[in-house]
Amino acid sequence: MAGSGTAHLRGEEALLSVRDLVVEYPTKGGVVQAVSKVSFDVLPGETLGIVGESGCGKSTTGRAVLRLDRLTAGQIDFAGERIDEASGKRMRELRRSIQMIFQDPVASLNPRRSVKDIVVEGLAVTGAPAAERASTSSSILEQVGLGSERFADMMPRQLSGGQAQRVAIGRALALHPQLLICDEPVSALDVSVQAQILNLIEELKAQFNLTVVFIAHDLGVVRAVSDDVLVMYLGKVCEFGDADMVYDQPAHPYTRALLDSVPLTDAERGFTGPALEGDLPSPLSPPTGCRFRTRCPRAEERCAAEEPQIQEIRPGQYAACHFPLSLGATVTLAPAAEEPAAEATPEGTAEAAAVPAAVPAEPVTAAEPVTAVEPVAAVETSAEPLAKPAAAEKPSPVDEPAPVEKAVPVEKAVPVEKAVPATAAATAAVAEKSGPTDEAAATTAEKPADTGTGSPAAESEAVTAPVVPVAAEVPAKPAAPAEEAVPAEDLVPGETAVVPTETAETETAAVPAEATAATMAAEPAAAATAAAEPTKSAPAK
Repeated sequence: MAGSGTAHLRGEEALLSVRDLVVEYPTKGGVVQAVSKVSFDVLPGETLGIVGESGCGKSTTGRAVLRLDRLTAGQIDFAGERIDEASGKRMRELRRSIQMIFQDPVASLNPRRSVKDIVVEGLAVTGAPAAERASTSSSILEQVGLGSERFADMMPRQLSGGQAQRVAIGRALALHPQLLICDEPVSALDVSVQAQILNLIEELKAQFNLTVVFIAHDLGVVRAVSDDVLVMYLGKVCEFGDADMVYDQPAHPYTRALLDSVPLTDAERGFTGPALEGDLPSPLSPPTGCRFRTRCPRAEERCAAEEPQIQEIRPGQYAACHFPLSLGATVTLAPAAEEPAAEATPEGTAEAAAVPAAVPAEPVTAAEPVTAVEPVAAVETSAEPLAKPAAAEKPSPVDEPAPVEKAVPVEKAVPVEKAVPATAAATAAVAEKSGPTDEAAATTAEKPADTGTGSPAAESEAVTAPVVPVAAEVPAKPAAPAEEAVPAEDLVPGETAVVPTETAETETAAVPAEATAATMAAEPAAAATAAAEPTKSAPAK
């Protein structure tokens, strides 16, 4: 939250000290408050980086130090001398010790002069002899990387952006200044040239013992070259402190927002954090109280009523905020990692382990084979004749008569849904092998045989049990040629259906032991009846 104050100033040892600087521009629409009570200082041999959005007053502050723009209010001290009170003549003398590198290098160069004359333009103003200017020009061009003879006679329009910026740096260094103000010197250059210019400034700083004020909006560039950082917003100071501390642990919400808005090389994530929302308010009518409150996520009523003052958050770091981040939150420059899963507690682990025991997964079981409790379904009559399986081995010890196809008369067609007990099918099979009469076979088919339990409940259970299709349990085998069954729709009313004998014989294998014993006990009586009455064969259709 942008505010005012001088708590971060370090006293008389500073080479440059600015206190409550105010720069305003009267216009027809009102007064533009470009800089409002900005204070900072720079120690000898130090590099101060000034960062902020476009329109925050960075460049205006740098130009005001050289008095290139008219000061509205404030105090500027350089090497113990008041710049704001100096006369025009004295100010021209002081500018030999304070030089500036401008944002647009080509526009800052005289288009009618050659490179060798532009570099020593300052010496010509001071009245230096021609021999001194020539030697100085050659030496400076060599130091800034333009030592070739072909650059000396070039015009500014023939230079690239990086070459023009090198000429501007050489012109500033030709007067051997103490303070160098760089107003976004690499913003118009590509990345490779930026690195060259930044390295050149660092080398010249060490060689000439320079004190640098580096103004830029590129946070990465400012951190690379700065010892201390000053963050500005809408003409106010937000935060000041050591560069590493400000970048790693920002105390002001605006500083945090700037760092989160830096694009990342990861295309999927895009940015370190959420981008700053909203637009910069107009300097013609800035917000009351804190100027950042209209875009601050931590703003409260106090921010609108009271302007915050710069206060020390931790040793070497200052911020103008009623609710600095260090008091209520811990933030770092690194992007936030994904939230890890909650650690499992012993109770939670026990509950998780008990879940499978309490609710076991139901296993998938295959279809069960036909048993006594699951009777065999009646053979459905369909348009297509059923395939007759091969005759199974008969468990009965009675001698088997000659294989004769027996017709079992059925008074009523058995519904598909109704199940025929397995014991009935077994009894019918034995009776057919022994030669039963039509009446005995019909009686046997209508009345299920005794299963040995003698309980009506057992019969009810057998009838109501789920129907299991025979085809699912007894796979069909290649059948011998035999008489085909007559489809149901072709039957004449009153005519009986022919049930293949092999089907009943095949199902005999699923009859339980109790049913088999009862059937074998009934076989002598069935045999006697067969001997007394002649065998009737079903008319072939």
